[in-house]
Amino acid sequence: MARKAISAPSTSFKFLTTAQILRLHSRYIRPATLPTQPILLESAAEAPLNTLSYGPPGQHTLFYLAANLTEKIMLNHAYQDGNKRTALLTAGAFLRLNGYKMIPRKDGLEIEGGGMIKLEDAIVGVVVKRLNVEMLKKYFEGISRRVGDQNGVCHRGPRGDSQRLV
Repeated sequence: MARKAISAPSTSFKFLTTAQILRLHSRYIRPATLPTQPILLESAAEAPLNTLSYGPPGQHTLFYLAANLTEKIMLNHAYQDGNKRTALLTAGAFLRLNGYKMIPRKDGLEIEGGGMIKLEDAIVGVVVKRLNVEMLKKYFEGISRRVGDQNGVCHRGPRGDSQRLV
């Protein structure tokens, strides 16, 4: 698999290609299905690179880029069916490629006083505009941990504190 890599000051990220996202969708969501709007999938795949190149420095974090990629795949709606599932699968692969793993909490995670939100509700929340990319970033931070971290502590909670996984 070819991977794009880009370096930002003191941080290096690996990105998924459009072809890799196509393979994820075909393998796990709907075999032998091509996007009805392939250019929109390509645009979504390039969104994190564009954010890193042109967005403000506060958006140059792994979790923001993952949330940005997720939002673009869902809202660009390149496939007739399975866009949210493809977006979530792609976000997980992107984080894993960069050394993190999402571990959803059974009871959900609280984001900005909105009560406990489960992963599937967070994904739908972005589509219906109840959550924005920044909120999804915080969600991903709260449910992710470094690959190989055996102590069960997430990367960082939404308020900046470590959270033990249940």
